[in-house]
Amino acid sequence: SDMILNGCLYLGLAFSILLTINVIPFISLLGIWIIYISFLNTSRVFLSFQWDIFFVEIGFLALLWSPRHILKEKSQKPSIILLWLLRILLFRFFLGSGLVKLLSNEPAWRDLTALTYHYLTQPLPLVTSWFMHHLPLWFHRMSGAIVLVIECIFVFFIFFPKRIRLIGFGALVGLQVLIFFTGNYGFFNLLSIVLCIILLDDKTIQTLTPGFLENMYPKQADSLPQKPASTLNPLVSILMIFLCFSFIYLSMAKELQRFGYFQKSSLTTKTLSYLRPYHIINRYGPFSVMTKKRIEISFEGSQDGVTWKAYGFKWKPQHGFTSPKWVQPHHPRLDWQMWFVPFGKPYQSPWVIHTMKRLLEGSQSVLDLFKYNPFPGKPPTYIRAVAHQYDFTEPETKKITGDWWSMTPIGVYVEPISLRR
Repeated sequence: SDMILNGCLYLGLAFSILLTINVIPFISLLGIWIIYISFLNTSRVFLSFQWDIFFVEIGFLALLWSPRHILKEKSQKPSIILLWLLRILLFRFFLGSGLVKLLSNEPAWRDLTALTYHYLTQPLPLVTSWFMHHLPLWFHRMSGAIVLVIECIFVFFIFFPKRIRLIGFGALVGLQVLIFFTGNYGFFNLLSIVLCIILLDDKTIQTLTPGFLENMYPKQADSLPQKPASTLNPLVSILMIFLCFSFIYLSMAKELQRFGYFQKSSLTTKTLSYLRPYHIINRYGPFSVMTKKRIEISFEGSQDGVTWKAYGFKWKPQHGFTSPKWVQPHHPRLDWQMWFVPFGKPYQSPWVIHTMKRLLEGSQSVLDLFKYNPFPGKPPTYIRAVAHQYDFTEPETKKITGDWWSMTPIGVYVEPISLRR
């Protein structure tokens, strides 16, 4: 069965190449897709975020959807089937984000107080997060209700006619824009917004295009001769239809697994397990459980085991109470991953111990990930990890001190280690 599944996967890739006459752009995109999967599978700890697998799944469908003769004057229309597969992916992503909030038994989503914690406890807040955090409770509850309505109701507008679909487009894009300006989430929001463009038709896109970009489109697009889709070999057509329906079925099955459908021994479950390393069918659901407190882990070094100096991070809250910074669309993987560390024990994040060892060795590649090195001349003798609770300062405190954060020590997270025996 593994050989059959493996053959089906590579047959799909082979047929997508056959269906793409303009080979050079396709091969370039395929190369990027394969390279990204390679990094994702070999660096799972730091490339395990939902927008990474979202990017891979979008990339796979975009490869198949890319129009043929893309560099020629007469372009062929892309496949309507693959267009709807992309729309189904967009639907799955937003609906999944809404369902996990409703099904997670998270009290903060049920009483609509989730956003009272969100702006403080998200991995990398912005300056705007401080202001949003201090808005009244009624505003946070209204915002939480709007989020659920958009993700669970407006998302169905994807399948409606043009005018209603435009309302859905505005709601989905509006939600992503608000998230974009209140937190650092790498390329997540931009990627989601780009995918939402498939809800628009050509005339709407031209209408929304700024004036200085109007030369990108012909003034009379409707009058241009457009080459119709060519007739495919019947066997290729049958196989493509089979692959498309298989993709839709497996996508639905992936979502139904949330509810306990499909036993581990079923063919569907085995197929999804086999496809997991390729990340072409995924399950989404960010922000399902709200973190109530912000615990930060930092590394400290010492030469004598008495006086400790902290390694400064570039982006996450730390000693010094610097203001939250804008970093997106860049995704600082170390700063982001440190946010997850306090949720478990040290042994559950072995990479933390490895990082501490590299700091003891004075590894320059690791030191480059930090804002500053408190031991520029010689690596420290001891390294430890300590935990602090961070909170946004109150407006009165910030007005007096200028501090964005208040910090309360919690204790040692990882006891001091040394390379000395």
